[in-house]
This record gives sequence, C-alpha cells and structure tokens, in this order.
Amino acid sequence: WISRNKEFIQDNIHYHFFNSGIPIYGRPWPGIFRFDLITNFYFNKQKVKKFVNKIKPDIIHLHGLENPYYSSTALQFIGTYPILATIQGFIGLQLPKGKLSLDIRKRLEVESELLKKVENFGVRTKAMKQEILKNNDEAKLYWHEYFLNIPKNLKISTSNKIYNIVFFARVSKAKGVEDLLKAIGKLQKEFPDLKAAIIGNVSEDYLQYLKLLAIENNCENNVVFFGFLPNQ
Repeated sequence: WISRNKEFIQDNIHYHFFNSGIPIYGRPWPGIFRFDLITNFYFNKQKVKKFVNKIKPDIIHLHGLENPYYSSTALQFIGTYPILATIQGFIGLQLPKGKLSLDIRKRLEVESELLKKVENFGVRTKAMKQEILKNNDEAKLYWHEYFLNIPKNLKISTSNKIYNIVFFARVSKAKGVEDLLKAIGKLQKEFPDLKAAIIGNVSEDYLQYLKLLAIENNCENNVVFFGFLPNQ
C-alpha cells in the first residue's frame, strides 16, 4: 500500500512500482464504488504510460494476462512497442459458478482483448498453445520454462517431518488445490504415510467439496485442512 510511485535501482535493474488504489490515499477502491473497474483502470494506465515512455523499452514483457489492474495497462502500447505476454493461467478457464461479479467480468474482458491483440506469447504447455491459438490464430509462440531447480530421484522421507507437502495460498480451483488432491491420491499409493497440509482461506461449502474430492481420490487420511491462519 505505497502511497505514491516508488523507483530504485539494484544490481543495474531499475524498479518502478505504482499503487493501484485510490491516488495519494493508496487504499483499495471500495466495493460500492469501483472507479478502477468503471474507468478501465484509468489511473493505472496513466502511471504505467509515464514509466514506459520515460524508459522507451526495446520490448515489454507482460507477465500474466488475468489480472487487469496491471495487464490492461499494456493495451495502450500495442503497435508502439513489441509486447511478449507470458501466460500464467486463463481466468476464462477458471470461472466460479453463479452470476459473475463486475471484477470477474472485467478480468474476462481484458484477458480476451489481450489474447486477440498481442502478437507474441510465452508458453510452457501444449494446453496454453491451444488456448492462445483458439483466440488468435496468428500468434507467435515462444517456448520457455520458468527457472526452477527440479529435484531428481525425489525420495519421500518422514523423519523429523510432520508434513511432506504444504499448500499455502487462497484455497481455490484457480490455485490448483483440486489438482493437488488428485496428485496426492496417486502419490499415496506408493507413499501411504504421505501427509499434506493445506493452509488458506476457504468457504465452508468449498471445503466440504474438497473433502469429498479427497475421499474420491482415497487421500482423505493424507490431507489436513488448516483454513486461514491469522499470522505466519
């Protein structure tokens, strides 16, 4: 919740941060008056435009399309600067049930527009490729992985441990908790003593659904749901 734009340099990297809330005050826009959504993130676009035009970059790397408070700011540069958009996920494939809120509708709108208008995309899976080409058959795709050290010959050890796996995030389908339960269901066949902790805010209805999903995947005894923790 920085109150104004902040800039600094470290290791020859120039960082520029902006607050996406109410100007000067810095707090989020209230739910009863989402000026940011109503104006298509007007203030954010102006702040980012000032940064970018000052930098005059050779390329803009937009990391993620699904959060419009920042991704929408790239739309104004299409045709002016080359843009490479790296996909994190697709909000259009993670829709909640029931009537969609203004926030979700805006996320869908901006993601759809970027998928159709951006020319260059960074992808890591065939599913990402298919989803992009479904929206933009002229898109140029660049395959690149995140820089992760993936351990080889992983062995599960329960010595001096309570949990082998810890999930710490908002507990939702979009964050992958359902995939995690299915994966644990497969792992417990080889490692029956495997224990996983799932930490994060979750509604009672969704929690009951996840518990049923754990039973369905034969891992109800391998998983503990802690819910929201007030501190870390």
